[in-house]
Amino acid sequence: MLNQRGGRTLSAVDLIEAGTLSVEATAFMLCAMSQGASVLTGALAGAAGKSTLLAAALCFLPPGERIVTVSSHTVVARALEHPANTSECFLAHEIGQGHFYGYIWGRTVREFFGLLETGRRIATCLHADTLAQTQEMLTGSPLFVDPGRLSLLGLIGYIRMAETPSGVGRRVTYLYGRVPGRGPQLAFRWRESDDTFEMTGDLETFGVSTRQFSLAAAFLADLVDAGVRLFEDVRKRVVAFYKSEGF
Repeated sequence: MLNQRGGRTLSAVDLIEAGTLSVEATAFMLCAMSQGASVLTGALAGAAGKSTLLAAALCFLPPGERIVTVSSHTVVARALEHPANTSECFLAHEIGQGHFYGYIWGRTVREFFGLLETGRRIATCLHADTLAQTQEMLTGSPLFVDPGRLSLLGLIGYIRMAETPSGVGRRVTYLYGRVPGRGPQLAFRWRESDDTFEMTGDLETFGVSTRQFSLAAAFLADLVDAGVRLFEDVRKRVVAFYKSEGF
């Protein structure tokens, strides 16, 4: 239901094959999601792919974790009244003023981020190309999200249209993970000069072991080699991967 523009919802494998993400950057996403990361994606321009990137991340949720769409303020308010007793990911389709299903604004945004302090996972996207723009939008008027809550986000990615050697394409320009005590820190960035993705941080600082990362990267590379592209098929393989590797 995140797909508002029709057609097939693209999977992480589609994004890798298109050069939007590298296998390694996608493996980092899988590892972060397996560890309970809340996720935010951004793009300043419309139709750049922020919802597609968000859906790709949600495909990496652990088996059995329920997605709860924030269709109204009431959904958040009710959750805040009770302690978390199941694995749930609260999804807002977008932080924006549009009157569309799953869009949130104002007080609902502040309370949505409050879910992070109750042990729940959140997922959403917004119009921003950088972490600085995101922080300015969320902590400023009229949203006034507590900056401390932003530091609890475990995965933040930005995507944009860009000129590449093969023509105009979408690229995930920055990918952040959470470092305890430091908040979001850059993990991968896209290098426009040679159209490659560079790891900028030490995996261990993000709580990702070399073994876990290697397993995730090998799994994704195998999906690409096997041509497993359909979103539903990728999800089935992800569930099987979790069960076989004990993620």
